[in-house]
Amino acid sequence: MFSQLRRHFGAAGLVVSIVALVAALAGGAIAANGGGGGNATASAKGKQGPRGKTGKTGKTGPAGPAGPAGPAGPKGDTGPKGDTGPKGDTGAKGDTGNTGLTGNPGTSVTSSVEPAGANCEKGGSKFVAGASTTYACNGKDGTTGFTKTLPVGETLKGLYSWSGTSAAPGTFIPISFNIPLAAALDEAHTVFVTAALNPNPTKCTGTVGEPKAASGYLCVYQGATTIPPPILGIVKSNFEAEGFGASPAGAFVAYAASATTASARGSWAVTG
Repeated sequence: MFSQLRRHFGAAGLVVSIVALVAALAGGAIAANGGGGGNATASAKGKQGPRGKTGKTGKTGPAGPAGPAGPAGPKGDTGPKGDTGPKGDTGAKGDTGNTGLTGNPGTSVTSSVEPAGANCEKGGSKFVAGASTTYACNGKDGTTGFTKTLPVGETLKGLYSWSGTSAAPGTFIPISFNIPLAAALDEAHTVFVTAALNPNPTKCTGTVGEPKAASGYLCVYQGATTIPPPILGIVKSNFEAEGFGASPAGAFVAYAASATTASARGSWAVTG
């Protein structure tokens, strides 16, 4: 290189050229470093170096406070109806039930009016079922269900009870007959039965729990009592005028006077 420059400039020109080159390089270096108070030209500015690697990501900071709740959104549209699911498998067949009993074949029945005669004294109906014939006859003329007095041999039964303080002339416990007697009963036909004494066991054969009376008798059976004896007896409804016995409508069980608070109860039966 220097040999070529020497041929072109000569020895003196070569020296001058080298000096100029050194000065130019020194001035460029000073401008690049900002020395000498001069400003570097745009052509002398160095190129930007390559960008360095991105540093590591820093740690996540603490969560910020929750923001206010947003307004409710509008109601969404109803979604389309879903598809029908597949049909389930058919269950196992159940056990066969017991065979029912075979009924008897029916028999046709015919009926007709049966006139009064040998088969029915007052007439009635005739029923024919196969080879069998049956008659339903009209009954005889009867009486109404209401009876004015207790029929002979029929029995009425009832209970009596009382509690309180007796006073003179005594304690009178009423018993009433739902159906009146045909006639009043005298003292001989009214019997008071206690646990210790039965004055007429042949006519009053019952008990407090099952009172009984022979025909034409009223039998009174004393149960639990705290009234002190004696018992006055069974008296008619108007004792002062009629005395002992039973009126057609009923009677009174009479105890002697007492100032003691007491009670008495029992049962009775009367037969027409």
